[in-house]
Amino acid sequence: MTHKSGGRLQAARLSILLLVCAASLAVQTVYPTGTTIYDPARAWSGYTVLSPLNTPAVIVIDMNGNVVKQWDGFVNSAGGPARVFPGGFVMAANGSNPPRQESLELVQRDFDGKILSRFDRNLQIQTRDGKTIWSARQHHDWQREDYPAGYYSPEANPSIQGGGNTLVLTHVNHDKPAIADAPLEDDRLIEVSPAGQIAWEWVASDHVEEFGFSPAARSAIKAASLAWNQRNCAPSARSWDSITRISSRSAVRLDSATHAADGARRRAAADRQFPGPVRYRP
Repeated sequence: MTHKSGGRLQAARLSILLLVCAASLAVQTVYPTGTTIYDPARAWSGYTVLSPLNTPAVIVIDMNGNVVKQWDGFVNSAGGPARVFPGGFVMAANGSNPPRQESLELVQRDFDGKILSRFDRNLQIQTRDGKTIWSARQHHDWQREDYPAGYYSPEANPSIQGGGNTLVLTHVNHDKPAIADAPLEDDRLIEVSPAGQIAWEWVASDHVEEFGFSPAARSAIKAASLAWNQRNCAPSARSWDSITRISSRSAVRLDSATHAADGARRRAAADRQFPGPVRYRP
């Protein structure tokens, strides 16, 4: 290789290196916030209810990203969705119990922010500072039986005060040696009346034999710790597969694949109770 050709090769390598550096410097480092694309001719107009993680509030935004309504006094980092009822009422979680991902209470407020109802008397817990308090121990989801979708549909007519029961997904801690060597942080579904009374409960560990775990899976669960069965939803009437649904008087357990026929029959009953397709308001 001649000195001249070697110089050209080094120059080519330098050029490639400079191009790579220029490309890396051109990578986007600033990201826009708010509404970045909105084509009114192609997007269905409406409002969006948000449960922001870093803002202790429930907010409603329009299609341009403007905050048109805000209810303060909610902490949604663990409690899951906020739902707005017809008439401008809102229901969501509040409070926290670190390091556990759970909320202390479910609160319902009117349009002006006045508290209409509060549920926290599920279990007593000890806080980090040593206090003993009542807590809902709610996490991730809840469902009102008279408002199963959680958003507008013409068939839904939820009662604001004194209405239907609420299905709440909660935690409970206990020892279950047949399932795990360590104490369990278990999932517990509770049905709460408008008066705040627990009318029914379903604990996941009580139904471990129905889940169809293999022997290897059961061995792994037994050696694991704490949260063995993390559920993130309180299933609504049309989406239940292997847990429960609430009705006006009781909760019905829908068994999994081995009881498919019975499950289909009960789903049909649920469809009769909530008939017709869900349609959306323009």
